[in-house]
Amino acid sequence: MNQQQLDKLNLIVGAVLVPTGIMMIYQTLANNIAWNGIFGGIGFILMGVSYLLQKKINSTTKIILSASALLFFVINFIITVV
Repeated sequence: MNQQQLDKLNLIVGAVLVPTGIMMIYQTLANNIAWNGIFGGIGFILMGVSYLLQKKINSTTKIILSASALLFFVINFIITVV
């Protein structure tokens, strides 16, 4: 894969993750189910934004976005398991 194909793939992944996160949060709020869906949705949104802005943001911001998304996924997992 060359860089141009990789950039297109990042845009596709980001364009899928952001609406997925929004739908997860909406589903959680609409059905009044467990709050862990909100944390998972925020994690998906942060990862999607990171992929969408891959070329526009610096590496420190990418690390912060990815680490924040991972933190929300871990919170989601802990709430689900406990």
